[in-house]
Amino acid sequence: MAIMEGMATTSSLIVGSATDPRSRVAFAKAHVGVQVVERADMPEVRDSAQDIGSKKDRDRLNAVLKFARSVMSHIDNDLVDRLNKITAGTVVPESDADFAFVAARQNVTFGNLARLLESWAVDPDRNVFRPDLLNVMVDGMRRTAEDGELKTSVLEVREAKRSKGRDVPALGIGSTLLLKGLEAERVIILDARSMSACNAYVALSQASKSVTVISKKSVIGRS
Repeated sequence: MAIMEGMATTSSLIVGSATDPRSRVAFAKAHVGVQVVERADMPEVRDSAQDIGSKKDRDRLNAVLKFARSVMSHIDNDLVDRLNKITAGTVVPESDADFAFVAARQNVTFGNLARLLESWAVDPDRNVFRPDLLNVMVDGMRRTAEDGELKTSVLEVREAKRSKGRDVPALGIGSTLLLKGLEAERVIILDARSMSACNAYVALSQASKSVTVISKKSVIGRS
């Protein structure tokens, strides 16, 4: 996508659909360096913590795999196939991530699961497109005793993060509501045709240097 070239070196905001958050996530997943600007309440990490914390042993490990797939790329069939072969003993563990998986499989503690997520995240071929969710989950796991409630710890980490304010990525995608009050050198509007006049004004006013508008209509912002 030509409009993405050179954007990682400057502060940039990408304004996506206000009504379809999944499309914003899909865009970030498909473009290395783009990160999702999250809602302050992070409902996805809350629900994932509930899911992971309610399970045991292999089911808990599978729930962590599901969460990882929602925040970083290449948590795919190739990875699952490799993990299955390591489990079966037909593939010898080689990387830090392989050994983290072996440790987590043998002892499914929250600490081991946190190390597994971190080992996947630092893979240079993997794109972490929802780092806020990942960091809150990992920090929550690290502060949870094995007989404790993961969801409770994750919510505590989330609230501490909210009290410190938002860390906006250098190349972030969100809705006009999530990006309201922020400014960047460059702004790209992906879904201009669906914007109201108010939302279009907010998006257009956020750029200090340039705006790129993508729309199927030549006129936008009409009620």
